[in-house]
Amino acid sequence: MTDHCSYHPSVNRRLADFIRAGACGADGYPSKPFAADVRAGKGTSFYRAHTYHTKVPPQGIEQFIAHYTRPGQSVLDPFCGSGMTGIAAVRQGRRALLCDLSPAATFFAFNHCRPLDVDAFLDAGRRMLLAVEKEFGWLYATRDRDSGLEAQFEKLIWSQSLGCPACGGRYSLWDAALDGERNVRAEYPCPHCAAPITKKSSRPAGRVPIRVDYGSGGRAQAPVDPADLALIERIDSLPWPGDLWFPRVPVPERADEIRRLHNDGIATVAELFTKRNLLCIAALWREAGRGPARLRPALQFAVTGIMQRASRLNKFIPSLNISPGPILGTMYIPGFYPETNALQLFRRKLNAIAKCHRDLRPNGTTAGDVCVSTQSATDLSNLPDESIDYVFTDPPFGSNIQYSELNLLWESWLGTLTDTTCEAVMNRSQGKDVAAYGELMARAFAEIRRVLRTGAWLTLVFHNSSGEVWSAIQRALAAAGLSVRSIATFDKAHDTFKMVTAPNAVGFDVVVNCRKTGEPVAAMLDAAATIDDARELVRALLTAGTESGGTESFGTVPPSPRKLHSLAIAHFMRLQRPIAFDFSDFRPMAQEELSRRKTQ
Repeated sequence: MTDHCSYHPSVNRRLADFIRAGACGADGYPSKPFAADVRAGKGTSFYRAHTYHTKVPPQGIEQFIAHYTRPGQSVLDPFCGSGMTGIAAVRQGRRALLCDLSPAATFFAFNHCRPLDVDAFLDAGRRMLLAVEKEFGWLYATRDRDSGLEAQFEKLIWSQSLGCPACGGRYSLWDAALDGERNVRAEYPCPHCAAPITKKSSRPAGRVPIRVDYGSGGRAQAPVDPADLALIERIDSLPWPGDLWFPRVPVPERADEIRRLHNDGIATVAELFTKRNLLCIAALWREAGRGPARLRPALQFAVTGIMQRASRLNKFIPSLNISPGPILGTMYIPGFYPETNALQLFRRKLNAIAKCHRDLRPNGTTAGDVCVSTQSATDLSNLPDESIDYVFTDPPFGSNIQYSELNLLWESWLGTLTDTTCEAVMNRSQGKDVAAYGELMARAFAEIRRVLRTGAWLTLVFHNSSGEVWSAIQRALAAAGLSVRSIATFDKAHDTFKMVTAPNAVGFDVVVNCRKTGEPVAAMLDAAATIDDARELVRALLTAGTESGGTESFGTVPPSPRKLHSLAIAHFMRLQRPIAFDFSDFRPMAQEELSRRKTQ
């Protein structure tokens, strides 16, 4: 592995050297875009190795890389997130340059893509696990209710505790609010005074343990017993070991997404964990730091990989009896959460990372083919002009995800926080509105155009429910001198939690393909597309039964408001018309047109 293949928590000044070392000629760029719609799922080892807020399935990205480049050429992702573009580039035999403003993102990207001695990694990880189990395995002790023998729990379910607004009596949400199907009722009687109350009207009063799940896969379930409660009291009274470090970073009170943690009594990152899991995470982190230097980043990657599921952010759904994990893009303490056995999480994470790397480089190659840098996409001055063969990127979606806030958990442990000065988001706490977001994106697109070789392509994957955000992207591309040559859709074949629970969350990504010509294109945007224009288009699409004006059928994806919205965005972007409607307006209109079509 060369020193170019390293994690840099700051700007990597060796990017230009990396480019020069692998330059293989700038010819062979296709004249036509990759215009097909793409469908790619998330159920791969690359997704399971480490969670992140947004990911484009790398097997889908591979199709674009294979079309736009040839082996040995360079692929840049200036908003790389956790490195899915890097995975796709490695699998296609291309050289990947990955940049992101977040130190956590670049740390994950490097560890996803770096060459790794998998057997040595597993051996070191298992030694870590044995050391921590010897020291702290007793923290997860419970009793098998049938045999009476000691067991380890898989998870312990906690419920929000509340105070009745009528009598002040304390009660658990689990005992008072769940109906026969274990759904939370909107209104329920107080267990003490029988007054009709709601969760919203009650006063927060901490959390209480409810149930332990143990045995193989946690299949045995039982209410907590006095021994379980006594163990919690013993753990909470333990003095903190002097050799265990943990971050004491405060949760900011001025923030768009994470400030609400203060409503749950969470003032520091450490308080996102129970003391039991904080002890184990800190012990694993200590052991990772003691590991072999060449494996240390991968071992730390395994620890950060379990932090969210080991935290109080983990959600439990009583009606389904499942723990789907934290809700991506949010940070709050759910009404019910599972305190999951961190040691069992770590054991599974070691295997998940090993599988990811075996799938990434099945022949075991250790070629230094990835270079990672922590920097803003608005300043790529460490890259020469006309040096990149292709750009594939999935940039921040306006205000949808507050990356720097959500990455605080990981970055606190890594010891470097995001510099938010050039973070391309809409964020009230940072004083960034849609105009500021658009200006930052325009600067990023201008840098992308500068480093792209003439004739090379940019693929932008984007989605948003807001028309003004789409217009900001259109104006940013135009300001950078990039013209839209082709639009398609990217179906990730997996509904997010927001898509299921929020009716106005969009579902399909729009793929924008731009080609760099010799001179910047002075793109002039036409009249804005209104909701009436969108209705006219939807009627035409449904009448023709096609995806794009009579050339492609809907195929396996039936028409839906979300699919129609992505097609409408694509259509008006092709016409250089700013989007002047939101999905909240588009959805009822599309549903009305779909219903009308069914009755005809």
